[in-house]
Amino acid sequence: MDSQSNIENVPVPVPVSVPTPVTDVPELDDVSLEVPTEPVGSVEDPEADKENSPENEEDRDENVSKILNRNYYQIAHDLQQHDGGGDNDASASLLPEDEDPLDASSSAPKTTNHVNTEEEEHLDAIGGLLEVIVANPEKSQTPMESYITYEVKTETARLEYAASSLCIRRRFQDFIWLKEKLETHHPGCLIPPLPSKQHMKGILDKFSVEFVRKRCIQLNAFVRRVSAHQKLTRSKFLRKFLTLPSSDFTLVRKSDSSGFASRLTNMTKLIAPLTIKPKWTAESETQEKLQHRMESLERNTEALANISQKHIDYYDLLLPSIINWEKSETKEDLCNSLSKFRVATTGSKECAESLNSKLIEKIQPSFTEYGRYSDSVKRLLKRRDAAQAEVEDFQETIASKKADENATRLGKFTIAGMLSGNSESQRQERISKLQVEVKEFEVAEKCAAKNLDNLEEEAKDEILKYNQQRARNMADVFSKFAQYQASYYEDMAKTWRNGTSTDLGE
Repeated sequence: MDSQSNIENVPVPVPVSVPTPVTDVPELDDVSLEVPTEPVGSVEDPEADKENSPENEEDRDENVSKILNRNYYQIAHDLQQHDGGGDNDASASLLPEDEDPLDASSSAPKTTNHVNTEEEEHLDAIGGLLEVIVANPEKSQTPMESYITYEVKTETARLEYAASSLCIRRRFQDFIWLKEKLETHHPGCLIPPLPSKQHMKGILDKFSVEFVRKRCIQLNAFVRRVSAHQKLTRSKFLRKFLTLPSSDFTLVRKSDSSGFASRLTNMTKLIAPLTIKPKWTAESETQEKLQHRMESLERNTEALANISQKHIDYYDLLLPSIINWEKSETKEDLCNSLSKFRVATTGSKECAESLNSKLIEKIQPSFTEYGRYSDSVKRLLKRRDAAQAEVEDFQETIASKKADENATRLGKFTIAGMLSGNSESQRQERISKLQVEVKEFEVAEKCAAKNLDNLEEEAKDEILKYNQQRARNMADVFSKFAQYQASYYEDMAKTWRNGTSTDLGE
């Protein structure tokens, strides 16, 4: 079987040749979720603009990312590679002032920032058009598996892109890779949600037309929101996602795929800090409540759509009887009444179909999307918690090493002393080593605390903008919901007024 053959007997959900944003795909545009696109901390003050320049923001994100992906056990292990002897001034050689703090490639925490040349060139050329469309799903098959790929078209005027028009194919796992990379390297940003990996409600076949169509719509919304976000749009991972050929990108994704070490690191991020500030706890509780409300609204809207569908089914059962009676009736007056009854019933069916379509296509997806966005906010809060837990880990390590130093200085029993010996020279050597390690971890703790403050500030700004936009959009959704229902009942009443007569009553 051809590995790139179209889905058999399945109409293409989205047209292939669409040079501009596909109107058939982003069907949620009427109630679309506008992701905050203003850069965090942007102000009119020139000095503040300089401080919050793209280079500094990307640099800061990289520092936060390194803090989150490097726990203090790894740092402590690296520190063992240094000579523990020497006086306190020896630590100065371990703290150069021109390197990146907590660089994973270094043997100890450093103090300043560094951005490589490639990233600087990338950040210098962030301006210009960037439009991305996900469309034209196709079924691919290999000896090992079958899966759906999606065409990703990019139109851009940005200098960092090799061509102004690009077209590649990506599968769902590739979108997951992009989202995970954005979460890791931009921990303070609110990353748009992806569609659920599980099968959709009432759809068991992941290759069915309806499943593929809905997923294509949601993937298009995800990429559109990422490319519209002022910080995420310049991510080098988005650029890789949009430009690399399928074979090259698969190699990149698999090389970055989570092994045991990565999963272990992710597990450490789930550890909650000792104390969480009340404002963050309150925000987490608020998002939990919002998610439950959205899920409840989604279920209720689905139930209402099911009732509307039952009405449609009843009309389908009723109409053939009316039509057959009308055709066989010989009395003119009764035949006319049956004709009006048929017209009214047909109009009622059309009203029910219109309401059902609007509920399924316009209202229910909005509640589903906001439920997923609440989950994205909670994931952002967990990343903040992980950053705080990292700071607390450093503080705990510093306290522990100071206690060990004090105990060694006083000649108290320690495990290290028992293993290495308790001569005076050995004791002084342990004290010197602990002093160096304490200074190292104090630098690391200071860097982690600063990055936590930056992450919190950015997260607060992102969540505030999201909540404001959500309130406006949800007001629009509920307004449309009310209009749809009012229109349904008005059209239904008008249909029966025009379709009935005194002849029918008599």
